[in-house]
Amino acid sequence: MARSTGTGLVSGNRASIARLLAQLDGVSPEAIAKADTRALASVRRRMEPVTKRVIRQAYNVKAGELSGKFRLRQSGDALELYATTAGVPLDAFGGRWRGPARRKSGQFAPPATAEILRGNRKSYPSAFMATINGTRGIYVRQYSRDARSASGRDPRNKLRRLRGPSVFQMTQGLGDVNAALIVNELNTYRASEIARQLQLARKGR
Repeated sequence: MARSTGTGLVSGNRASIARLLAQLDGVSPEAIAKADTRALASVRRRMEPVTKRVIRQAYNVKAGELSGKFRLRQSGDALELYATTAGVPLDAFGGRWRGPARRKSGQFAPPATAEILRGNRKSYPSAFMATINGTRGIYVRQYSRDARSASGRDPRNKLRRLRGPSVFQMTQGLGDVNAALIVNELNTYRASEIARQLQLARKGR
């Protein structure tokens, strides 16, 4: 997996309370540990779908670009969600380009556009879509000291693929809104799942 960074803790307080109540009800430590393991496995399975859904409510990113980009780390009774920090290719955000210059009319096609945030499509100066070394993307020609064009960009070489925010940045969201939504939903689910597993343990004690 690519480099990733922690996004914030998923608190375990409510899960701790549920375990304490189970102890008071006479549920064995082994049964409580098994219930906790099963609840944690359920949270891990739910983590990626929840995070994807929250991200894609605000960001116009392909779902496939988010697959396999998250993981959970456990520290004591707390969980922390990690996400990759590499920028997602700009073309994954609904990238569009009308095509190369129209030679007959002499007009140049408008630059490529992308819609990172839903409902907010932007154009990127001098950007175009192309397939380079088998990879389709949105590129710009980098500035070069020996370039002869008026723009100062190299006409053929030194292409740079444009990228948008990273999965980590989208998980956080603007003003950390996404992180709060994700953590709250996983918190609520973890508490309900450990309670359900402990209820099953009570019946089987």
